Amino acid sequence: MVRGSRAAFGYAVSPDGETHWFARVADVPPKAPGGWREPLVELLRADSGPAADIVAATRDDIFVTDATEIPVGTPWRSARTLLVGDAAHAASPATGQGASMALEDAVVLAKSLRDAPDLDAALTRYEALRRPRVEHNITVSGTLSRGGRPTGAPRPGEDDLVRLLDWDSKLAA
Repeated sequence: MVRGSRAAFGYAVSPDGETHWFARVADVPPKAPGGWREPLVELLRADSGPAADIVAATRDDIFVTDATEIPVGTPWRSARTLLVGDAAHAASPATGQGASMALEDAVVLAKSLRDAPDLDAALTRYEALRRPRVEHNITVSGTLSRGGRPTGAPRPGEDDLVRLLDWDSKLAA
């Protein structure tokens, strides 16, 4: 992951040598008649590093979207159906918390189901415990993706995270 002056760029090389990449651009340049490749390469050349060369070497079509995150406040459940992880609270990749948040979800959901008197109470408790933390991550990640600087406020629930994830501790009612 490289944070440049006008874009952030992430890439990974598979064992067979294939490079997968993404670019987060705050101010998207206009699409050129030949597509997005040349405007993106030009924008990435402002910084040293491999980003511009990787994009220039890409022969596949470049997919462009302005989607960054699922808006906060989006419902996670309907009756007995509950979404977790990125299905419920996808954030841009700027904070690198997607897998961590999904694992936290799994533990808190399991503990909620274990400790609550019924399903509705469990799902309500799960959402009450998870929503502040993941929505803070969505907001911070989106701010970073759009080129802003997040406040230094700690993530909600950070002090309670170890207790919340400790399987042997009961969730408070």
